[in-house]
Formats: sequence, C-alpha cells, structure tokens
Amino acid sequence: MENKSNKTEEQGKFILVEGISGSGKTLQAVKYLAPFLKQLGYEVMESREPTVLNPFGRVIRAIIEGKEISEKLLQDLEVQVMLLHARVQMSLLRSLSKRYKRLTTFSYMIGEIMEKIKGKKTLTELERQLLFLVDRLYDIEGLIKPALKEKKIVVVDRYDLSNYAYGSACGVPLEELYEWHEAILQDDYLVPDLAFFIAVSPEVATKRLLSSGKTIDRYETLETLRKVDEQYNRAIALRTQKSVEETMKDETKKIAVTRIIHGEGSPEDVFEEIKRELVLYGLVPKQNKK
Repeated sequence: MENKSNKTEEQGKFILVEGISGSGKTLQAVKYLAPFLKQLGYEVMESREPTVLNPFGRVIRAIIEGKEISEKLLQDLEVQVMLLHARVQMSLLRSLSKRYKRLTTFSYMIGEIMEKIKGKKTLTELERQLLFLVDRLYDIEGLIKPALKEKKIVVVDRYDLSNYAYGSACGVPLEELYEWHEAILQDDYLVPDLAFFIAVSPEVATKRLLSSGKTIDRYETLETLRKVDEQYNRAIALRTQKSVEETMKDETKKIAVTRIIHGEGSPEDVFEEIKRELVLYGLVPKQNKK
C-alpha cells in the first residue's frame, strides 16, 4: 500500500518563503536562497505561486493585476475546468462525509467561476481564493512532489499561508479556508520542512512597492496590507495547531515550523538570518567562516 504521509526522510526538502507584498520574500527566495543552496551542491527546484504553469495560475494573476484575459487562456481554462470536474466526481466516490459537502459545493462553484470569468463578472473573495487553491493543487502534483521524490530542495515563494492571510484579511474565515484546503488537496496537502515569514511593517512594504514602479494590485494597498499582516500571525498559529493535531493522529506527519525573519535590514543581513535558521534545523551544514 502506498504511504501517504508527508514525511520526506528519503526525499528532498520543501522550503517555503512567505511575507506580505513588498516584504522582499521573492528577492530572498530567488536571488539569495536558491543560489546559495545550489552553491552547496544541492539540486534546487523553484516555484512561485500563483504559478504560470497552468491556466488557473495565469488567470488568477490576470485577475488580481487587472489585466485582460485572452481568448486562448479562456479556452485553456475551460478545458482544465472540465478535467477538474471529472476529478472531483471521482473524489466524491471515496470521500469522507466531512469532505463530501465541500467537494460537492466546489464542483458547483468551479463551474460558476468559469462562467463569471467568461462573462467578465467580478468574482467573490472566496471564488478568487479557490482559484489560488486549485493552482496550488497542480503546483504540488506537477512540480513539488516530483522534485521531492528526486531528492531535490524545493524553494516555494508563497503557499498556503498566503491563502489564509490574504483570504481572511478580505473576509473569508481562516477555518473555512483551511477546510477548503483539506477537502481539495486531501493527501496532497504537503507541509514544508521549514517556512520563513519575512516580517516588515506594511508601511515599509508599501514604500518598497511604490519605489519599485510596480503596478499596485488589489491586494497591495496599505489598508489591505495592514489587515494581511495581522492575519499572517493567525494563519501561522492555525497551520501549526492543525499540523500538531495531525501529528498526534499520525506520527509520520510533520509539524509545520515557521520562523519569523526580520526583513527591514539590508537583503544580505536578512539572508544571514535565514542561513542561521537553515543550519539550526539541519537543512544545510554549518558554514565554516574563513
């Protein structure tokens, strides 16, 4: 029988980098963390959510950035929605009663979401968060799990904590978002070996976003970032609590570990703190200073 646990002693390692927009998390993940691990001789796979590898990720990126969705992308999305419907129906046949209602609702909602997108209608916050979640499902199956099986280190920029923090800041309850994750991801819901939350004030993050010249999307206003920053603390606590509960039922599963990194210093100083945590948790060997 296949072992469905999240434990990865014989596999690679999953490292997550989180933070509010403007925190510098992408800089840390792409410019510092991944190259550092490669220099140490590790095979590294990188991912950033929402992804650009499937129509769900590309559509949600277009929606939050206020961009036009091309006809080709709509067609690709429609095909994927049909496949997703079939997949959900198969899941319903073997679902626990707790998940059955969620999956039934999701099967209906994904069709409604498709029609709204085609009709250029505004999605509710929950509908947007479900698109993020489906994109995550395909990211896990298409990239993260295969890379872990190949004993690579997977560095992911945004994952479940982003859903929880941004979704709850915009009105969807944390517990409900967690239940959607459980229902849709099921045994594919992987726990990172180590997560970093790059902590900066919303005011500093906003200044960075504005100075970068980036177009500010719907989740990046100062008011929204203040709410998101508050919700990240609750999201981290919730994910830790749930993983502890899961570990008590199944000792082969991992407890979610999230380390807070002070992100308002220079990028180099921020990364030094990340390196110390990597060594502390045994994910990389201690570096000898020259």
